[in-house]
Amino acid sequence: RDTVRQWTAGLAYEGRWKDVGELSLGLQKTSYRKRVGEPGGSPIETVDNPWLFNATAAVHASPSLAFYAGYTQGLEESPVAPGVAVNRDETPPAIRTRQIDGGVRWAITPNIRLVAGVFEVTKPFYSLDAARVFRQLGDVRHRGAEFSLSGQIAPGLTAIAGTAFIDAELSGDAVDSGLVGRKPLASFDRLSTAVLDYRPPFAPDFSVDLVVESTSDRIA
Repeated sequence: RDTVRQWTAGLAYEGRWKDVGELSLGLQKTSYRKRVGEPGGSPIETVDNPWLFNATAAVHASPSLAFYAGYTQGLEESPVAPGVAVNRDETPPAIRTRQIDGGVRWAITPNIRLVAGVFEVTKPFYSLDAARVFRQLGDVRHRGAEFSLSGQIAPGLTAIAGTAFIDAELSGDAVDSGLVGRKPLASFDRLSTAVLDYRPPFAPDFSVDLVVESTSDRIA
């Protein structure tokens, strides 16, 4: 049985200044508890109580153009050590994540918006070492750029199209020792998505959707 309980209390502030910019600040206190137990065995438990902070800001260069930046700390559930590990079923601490991003938002027309930005997401990497101990072997970093265009291109017809270029890289003991390569499994360099949504003016509660998704080759 695998049980996770998480409680979070937070305080946030959001300010908007017309024709100047926006500011958002947030602080959270999280109580995380994960408990894993097998029939007839003693449960294994991990506890974490971090403070998490996030901040975003935007500056309006004109009524249709804004520059933004953000920083976010997050918490993810940690994986359980697999059955082949020496420390099987052990629960590592919750995963701390960090994201930094920035970019530009441009309202090309009142109905069509372009967003372009860069980002970097970092979090711990867990796997088996040479002695088959499941532990943190380093960090995984996803860095890249993303572009999206969205808006209403005709009465009742909304379109969204976007592409993200991602450079994923592992670092730490596992890479330095040659146990794994620098590219994490299942990572890819590009993800593109296009969506069309049509709602007939005579039946606004009804919609027809078309979604097309494309990715580059994945690491295996």
